[in-house]
Amino acid sequence: SVVFADTRSAAPWTKPALATILTGLAPPVHGMTTRRARLPEEVETLAERLRRAGYHTGGIGLNAHLERAFRFDQGFDDYAFPARHAHGVSLGAKVLERLASERYPEVFQSTTAIADVTLDWLDVHGGEPFFLWVHVLDPHWPYEPPDEWVAEPERAPRRWGEPEMVTNVQAGNTKPGAAERERVAELYAGEIRYVDHELARIVAKLRELGVYERALIAFASDHGEEFWEHGRYEHGHTLYDEVLRVPLFLKLPGETPVQELAADVTTEALVPTMLDVLGIAHDPASFTARSLTPFWNTPGTAAADPIFASGTYYFGEKRAVVFDGKKLVLELDTTRSELYDLGSDPRELRALGAADTAELRRGLELLTERERRCLALRERLGITSVTGLGPDEAVLESMQQ
Repeated sequence: SVVFADTRSAAPWTKPALATILTGLAPPVHGMTTRRARLPEEVETLAERLRRAGYHTGGIGLNAHLERAFRFDQGFDDYAFPARHAHGVSLGAKVLERLASERYPEVFQSTTAIADVTLDWLDVHGGEPFFLWVHVLDPHWPYEPPDEWVAEPERAPRRWGEPEMVTNVQAGNTKPGAAERERVAELYAGEIRYVDHELARIVAKLRELGVYERALIAFASDHGEEFWEHGRYEHGHTLYDEVLRVPLFLKLPGETPVQELAADVTTEALVPTMLDVLGIAHDPASFTARSLTPFWNTPGTAAADPIFASGTYYFGEKRAVVFDGKKLVLELDTTRSELYDLGSDPRELRALGAADTAELRRGLELLTERERRCLALRERLGITSVTGLGPDEAVLESMQQ
């Protein structure tokens, strides 16, 4: 594959990050930044574009934020979120799952179950032009990888991350010690190995069907996870790189040379990139990032565009921009800012001081211009729903004085 080693997500949690991956639009444009937000009908998804181009479209996975109620199914001929039989997740369904597990499969699927549904879908549609989006929830709390994917499976705790526990850790009511934190990281790593194994089953099915070599396959994540690097756990409330840095691999149709590209890129670029590779006409101005195809089509291409992130879930809204080896994180409610030199401080542990006011001013200018471009694109696309942009632009401009 072509591997982009320095990719950042557009947002630190699932709903805005996946909305961006599926539309090529930044969170301030699509507005999917709150728990109840629904994808605007005016937004065109990758599935809608590909269905119009003649592809049979399918979405399979598990995540409450991605269900039909939030309109993530726009453009999909088949949409199975959750990837299970439609007997619901009521109390009765849970009882049936426990008492008649063979007839009523698990309510909240494992990655294995999602892979099984995917293989069945490919058996039906693998012989026609298709677009298939598979989303797995693992690795994600609660962490409980199968025994074969974790060292010392008998070691306690065997499962970590029940919702009440995560809430208490986030609130500071529960303070895991060093040994427990180490175990949490081990279980998380076990889930990664488990997911790798299940995704390999899907790749093997593509080979079996004879479509692997001519397929375009994109592998990406919506966000990372904090493990107390900045004193906090989970995701959604900060814009540090442990949450924003994500994998992005593109297996191109035909013989794909293995390339690892060290360039700052964003998941916002995935849709225009895939459309370019597939030869589907589109207006580049209708997206918030440029296609990545020049990186492998034009030797020597260097990243020049700043990379943005926004759409925090918890606490105050934040914005971030990566530019010229620096990273600025701005908290809108308090106007508190943190500026980092990613070259000398990649873990973002030492914020630069007042001596770097020129870089701070440049970062604020980039954020202000970004807000203006996002608002202009919303107007162009006819998106009228409220997104919570509010006074961001005014706040940013006042900080530049």
